[in-house]
Amino acid sequence: MSRSLFRAVALSLLLVAPAGLVPTPAQADAGQLCRSVSTVLFAPTDVIVAPYAIYNDMSIGFEDYSDHWFAVAAGTVPGIAFLGFMQVGGALFRVVAGTVEFIPGLITLFREDSPKPLYTSLEDAWANYSNDFGPCPVRAGVHWNSLNF
Repeated sequence: MSRSLFRAVALSLLLVAPAGLVPTPAQADAGQLCRSVSTVLFAPTDVIVAPYAIYNDMSIGFEDYSDHWFAVAAGTVPGIAFLGFMQVGGALFRVVAGTVEFIPGLITLFREDSPKPLYTSLEDAWANYSNDFGPCPVRAGVHWNSLNF
């Protein structure tokens, strides 16, 4: 009988003991997870706006630098190809960076703060649409040749 009494007392203590603990305030930061999803979600917009971005970047380059007409004529076709590859490459980097940040975003979801972005060039580049909705940055139509701006 003493064995069953010991079990009953031990079970009662185990059930009552957590009631005395003071709950801590909830801590969660979905910043990295939201940044990851928005980065992957808006990466195709970089490719969609590529013709406009290429035209805009080249026209700014033609206006800012007073090159000879022959240099402008000879560099137009390679410039279009280079800036096109740059736009597609930037979009691919966005997809890779967003995918790599997703799992750590799930892990750090229940912490107070999230780590800095893996791919900070996205924050520095000029975008056709850029807004921060709380912890969720939205960058659509990023110009990856934003050295002109």
